[in-house]
Amino acid sequence: MKRLRELRKQRGMTIKELAEALGVSEAAVSLYESGRRRPGHEQLCRIADLFAVSVDYLLERELLPVPQGRIPIYGAIRAGGPGLAFEEPQGYHLADVPPGEEYFCLKVKGDSMEGAGIRDGYVVLLRRQDFARDGQIVACMVDGENATLKRFQRVGRKVTLWPENSRYSPILLDLEDFDNGTARILGVVVEVSFRVE
Repeated sequence: MKRLRELRKQRGMTIKELAEALGVSEAAVSLYESGRRRPGHEQLCRIADLFAVSVDYLLERELLPVPQGRIPIYGAIRAGGPGLAFEEPQGYHLADVPPGEEYFCLKVKGDSMEGAGIRDGYVVLLRRQDFARDGQIVACMVDGENATLKRFQRVGRKVTLWPENSRYSPILLDLEDFDNGTARILGVVVEVSFRVE
Protein backbone atom coordinates (compact mmCIF):
# COMPACT_ATOMS: atom_id res chain seq x y z
CA MET A 1 0.00 0.00 0.00
CA LYS A 2 1.84 3.03 -1.30
CA ARG A 3 -0.37 5.39 0.67
CA LEU A 4 0.52 3.74 3.98
CA ARG A 5 4.17 4.64 3.43
CA GLU A 6 3.18 8.20 2.45
CA LEU A 7 1.00 8.65 5.54
CA ARG A 8 3.65 7.23 7.85
CA LYS A 9 6.30 9.59 6.49
CA GLN A 10 3.96 12.59 6.66
CA ARG A 11 3.47 11.87 10.36
CA GLY A 12 7.20 11.44 10.96
CA MET A 13 6.77 7.85 12.16
CA THR A 14 9.36 5.12 11.79
CA ILE A 15 8.45 1.62 10.64
CA LYS A 16 9.16 0.46 14.20
CA GLU A 17 6.76 3.04 15.70
CA LEU A 18 4.01 2.11 13.26
CA ALA A 19 4.54 -1.59 13.93
CA GLU A 20 4.21 -0.98 17.68
CA ALA A 21 1.06 1.10 17.19
CA LEU A 22 -0.53 -1.66 15.11
CA GLY A 23 0.72 -4.56 17.22
CA VAL A 24 2.55 -6.23 14.33
CA SER A 25 6.17 -6.84 13.39
CA GLU A 26 8.31 -4.37 11.46
CA ALA A 27 8.53 -6.99 8.71
CA ALA A 28 4.73 -7.00 8.43
CA VAL A 29 4.65 -3.20 8.04
CA SER A 30 7.32 -3.43 5.32
CA LEU A 31 5.24 -6.05 3.52
CA TYR A 32 2.13 -3.83 3.78
CA GLU A 33 3.98 -0.81 2.41
CA SER A 34 5.56 -2.74 -0.47
CA GLY A 35 2.22 -4.25 -1.44
CA ARG A 36 3.44 -7.83 -0.95
CA ARG A 37 0.89 -8.40 1.83
CA ARG A 38 -2.48 -6.79 2.38
CA PRO A 39 -3.71 -6.23 5.95
CA GLY A 40 -6.94 -7.91 7.00
CA HIS A 41 -10.12 -5.85 7.35
CA GLU A 42 -9.69 -5.22 11.09
CA GLN A 43 -6.10 -4.09 10.61
CA LEU A 44 -7.10 -1.86 7.67
CA CYS A 45 -9.69 -0.17 9.91
CA ARG A 46 -7.08 0.30 12.63
CA ILE A 47 -4.64 1.87 10.16
CA ALA A 48 -7.39 4.14 8.80
CA ASP A 49 -8.29 5.25 12.34
CA LEU A 50 -4.64 5.87 13.20
CA PHE A 51 -4.16 8.22 10.25
CA ALA A 52 -7.72 9.61 10.17
CA VAL A 53 -8.36 8.54 6.59
CA SER A 54 -10.86 6.13 5.08
CA VAL A 55 -10.12 2.52 4.18
CA ASP A 56 -10.99 3.44 0.60
CA TYR A 57 -8.27 6.09 0.64
CA LEU A 58 -5.73 3.56 1.92
CA LEU A 59 -6.68 1.17 -0.87
CA GLU A 60 -6.44 4.01 -3.43
CA ARG A 61 -10.16 3.96 -4.22
CA GLU A 62 -10.37 7.66 -3.31
CA LEU A 63 -8.19 10.29 -4.93
CA LEU A 64 -7.79 12.61 -1.97
CA PRO A 65 -8.32 12.51 1.79
CA VAL A 66 -10.93 14.83 3.25
CA PRO A 67 -9.84 18.48 3.56
CA GLN A 68 -7.58 19.51 6.40
CA GLY A 69 -9.05 21.23 9.42
CA ARG A 70 -7.39 23.49 12.01
CA ILE A 71 -7.63 21.50 15.23
CA PRO A 72 -6.91 23.04 18.67
CA ILE A 73 -4.18 21.40 20.77
CA TYR A 74 -4.95 21.25 24.47
CA GLY A 75 -2.46 20.24 27.13
CA ALA A 76 -2.33 17.89 28.70
CA ILE A 77 -3.81 14.48 29.30
CA ARG A 78 -2.10 11.84 31.35
CA ALA A 79 -1.17 8.44 30.00
CA GLY A 80 -0.39 7.28 33.50
CA GLY A 81 -2.33 8.52 36.48
CA PRO A 82 -5.28 10.83 35.86
CA GLY A 83 -4.45 14.45 35.17
CA LEU A 84 -6.14 17.67 34.17
CA ALA A 85 -7.45 17.30 30.64
CA PHE A 86 -8.14 20.78 29.33
CA GLU A 87 -6.49 24.17 29.56
CA GLU A 88 -6.33 26.97 27.00
CA PRO A 89 -5.28 25.78 23.51
CA GLN A 90 -1.50 25.60 23.18
CA GLY A 91 -1.65 25.84 19.42
CA TYR A 92 -3.29 24.26 16.41
CA HIS A 93 -2.66 21.23 14.24
CA LEU A 94 -3.75 20.71 10.63
CA ALA A 95 -5.40 17.32 10.24
CA ASP A 96 -7.52 15.52 7.69
CA VAL A 97 -10.96 15.38 9.31
CA PRO A 98 -14.42 14.89 7.82
CA PRO A 99 -16.85 17.82 7.91
CA GLY A 100 -19.67 17.85 10.43
CA GLU A 101 -17.69 16.26 13.27
CA GLU A 102 -15.75 17.96 16.07
CA TYR A 103 -12.11 17.10 16.76
CA PHE A 104 -9.47 18.21 19.24
CA CYS A 105 -5.86 17.34 20.06
CA LEU A 106 -4.31 16.57 23.43
CA LYS A 107 -0.67 16.46 24.40
CA VAL A 108 0.21 13.25 26.23
CA LYS A 109 2.12 13.10 29.49
CA GLY A 110 3.30 9.74 30.77
CA ASP A 111 4.06 6.32 29.34
CA SER A 112 1.12 4.08 30.24
CA MET A 113 0.04 3.86 26.57
CA GLU A 114 3.46 3.29 25.02
CA GLY A 115 2.43 -0.22 23.94
CA ALA A 116 -0.05 1.44 21.58
CA GLY A 117 2.67 3.69 20.16
CA ILE A 118 1.56 6.68 22.27
CA ARG A 119 4.58 8.11 24.05
CA ASP A 120 5.24 10.99 26.42
CA GLY A 121 5.14 14.28 24.50
CA TYR A 122 3.09 12.94 21.60
CA VAL A 123 -0.06 14.69 20.45
CA VAL A 124 -3.17 12.62 19.79
CA LEU A 125 -6.11 13.62 17.61
CA LEU A 126 -9.52 12.75 19.05
CA ARG A 127 -13.04 12.81 17.69
CA ARG A 128 -15.26 14.43 20.31
CA GLN A 129 -17.92 11.94 21.41
CA ASP A 130 -19.33 10.61 24.68
CA PHE A 131 -19.37 6.90 23.81
CA ALA A 132 -16.84 4.29 22.68
CA ARG A 133 -16.61 0.76 21.32
CA ASP A 134 -14.59 -1.91 23.07
CA GLY A 135 -10.91 -1.64 22.19
CA GLN A 136 -10.93 2.04 21.28
CA ILE A 137 -8.50 4.38 23.01
CA VAL A 138 -10.37 7.13 24.78
CA ALA A 139 -9.81 10.28 26.76
CA CYS A 140 -12.00 9.69 29.80
CA MET A 141 -12.85 11.89 32.76
CA VAL A 142 -12.60 9.65 35.81
CA ASP A 143 -13.42 11.76 38.88
CA GLY A 144 -15.36 14.76 37.64
CA GLU A 145 -12.35 16.89 36.71
CA ASN A 146 -9.33 14.72 35.89
CA ALA A 147 -8.90 12.71 32.72
CA THR A 148 -6.71 9.91 31.45
CA LEU A 149 -5.95 8.21 28.14
CA LYS A 150 -6.67 4.46 28.15
CA ARG A 151 -8.18 1.61 26.13
CA PHE A 152 -11.93 1.23 26.73
CA GLN A 153 -13.67 -2.02 27.63
CA ARG A 154 -17.19 -2.56 28.92
CA VAL A 155 -18.50 -5.80 30.40
CA GLY A 156 -22.06 -5.61 31.70
CA ARG A 157 -22.27 -2.54 33.94
CA LYS A 158 -18.52 -2.38 34.51
CA VAL A 159 -16.06 -0.30 32.49
CA THR A 160 -12.32 -0.93 32.54
CA LEU A 161 -9.81 1.60 31.26
CA TRP A 162 -6.77 -0.45 30.29
CA PRO A 163 -3.18 0.85 30.08
CA GLU A 164 -0.78 -0.42 27.41
CA ASN A 165 2.10 -0.75 29.86
CA SER A 166 2.32 -3.56 32.42
CA ARG A 167 3.69 -1.17 35.05
CA TYR A 168 0.26 0.45 35.36
CA SER A 169 -3.00 -0.90 36.76
CA PRO A 170 -6.34 -0.62 34.97
CA ILE A 171 -8.93 1.89 36.17
CA LEU A 172 -12.24 0.28 37.14
CA LEU A 173 -15.51 2.20 36.82
CA ASP A 174 -19.24 1.47 37.08
CA LEU A 175 -21.83 2.66 34.57
CA GLU A 176 -23.30 4.66 37.48
CA ASP A 177 -20.14 6.80 37.36
CA PHE A 178 -21.08 7.78 33.80
CA ASP A 179 -24.75 8.27 34.71
CA ASN A 180 -23.97 10.70 37.55
CA GLY A 181 -21.30 12.61 35.65
CA THR A 182 -18.31 11.49 37.72
CA ALA A 183 -16.93 9.72 34.62
CA ARG A 184 -17.34 10.88 31.05
CA ILE A 185 -15.78 9.98 27.71
CA LEU A 186 -14.40 13.13 26.11
CA GLY A 187 -13.35 11.64 22.80
CA VAL A 188 -11.90 8.70 20.90
CA VAL A 189 -8.35 8.68 19.52
CA VAL A 190 -8.27 8.59 15.74
CA GLU A 191 -4.62 9.50 15.15
CA VAL A 192 -1.32 9.50 17.00
CA SER A 193 0.32 12.48 15.44
CA PHE A 194 3.63 13.95 16.48
CA ARG A 195 5.87 15.00 19.32
CA VAL A 196 5.69 18.52 20.75
CA GLU A 197 8.51 19.49 23.08
